[in-house]
Amino acid sequence: MIATKTNVIARLVPDPAAKRFEIEIVEGVTADEMRRAAAEGTTADGVRSPLGKVLGREWHRDTVYGVAGRSYVTSDRTDDPWISSHLELRGAGGELLSGYGWVFPLGTGEVNLGAGTLATAKRPADVAIKPLMQLYAATIREEFGLNRTCGASNVSFGLPERHTLNAAFLAMGSAHGLTSAIMNALSEECVRSVRASDLMLGKDEWGANWISAHRARQAAVPS
Repeated sequence: MIATKTNVIARLVPDPAAKRFEIEIVEGVTADEMRRAAAEGTTADGVRSPLGKVLGREWHRDTVYGVAGRSYVTSDRTDDPWISSHLELRGAGGELLSGYGWVFPLGTGEVNLGAGTLATAKRPADVAIKPLMQLYAATIREEFGLNRTCGASNVSFGLPERHTLNAAFLAMGSAHGLTSAIMNALSEECVRSVRASDLMLGKDEWGANWISAHRARQAAVPS
C-alpha cells in the first residue's frame, strides 16, 4: 500500500512463527521505491489519483466500493504496532450505523483517522461522511488520546478587547474537551487562562505549572 502525497509505503512483513503479518511503515521513500511499490501493491490516494490513472486503474462502480474520508490527528497512540479498526459504528442514541472506522498509527505524533461505508452505483451510500467521522472521533477520543483542535480567536473578530474574549473562550473550550487550541501564545491573558483551566480541570498535578509560572513572573520583576 502506498500514499503518493506523503511518500509513505506500508509493507506486510510475514511472521511465520506467529502465523501473522507485521505492518512496516516506511516514510520518505524515493521515487524509484514508489514506482516499485506501485507495481507490486495498491494505491491509497483516492479514485481521482493521478498515479492510479497512469497505472490504468478503472473505477468499477457496478461493484461494491468504499466511500470514506480521512484526517490526520495527534494521538497518544501514534506508536501502536497495529492498525485499529471498528467494523460496527453506533450513533449518539446507540443505533447501528452503516459504516466502519480505522485508526492508522503513523509514528509521527499523529494517526490517520478515517470512517467510511460501502456503496454501489445502484445503492449509493446514504450517509454523510464528515458527520460520521466526527461521531467516530468523539467515540474513540479518550481511548486513543485524540486532540480536539479549534481556532481560539475566531469568536472575537471585529470586537474590542479580543484577548479577554479569547481567554474566556479558551476556559469554556477546555471545560468541553478542547485540548489543542490555535491561539496567540504571546497573549499573557490567554496563556494564563489556559494554565488556570488546566489547574481547575485537574490537568496540572499539584498545580506545578501554575506555581512555576507564577514564580517565573515574580523573578522577572525588578527588585
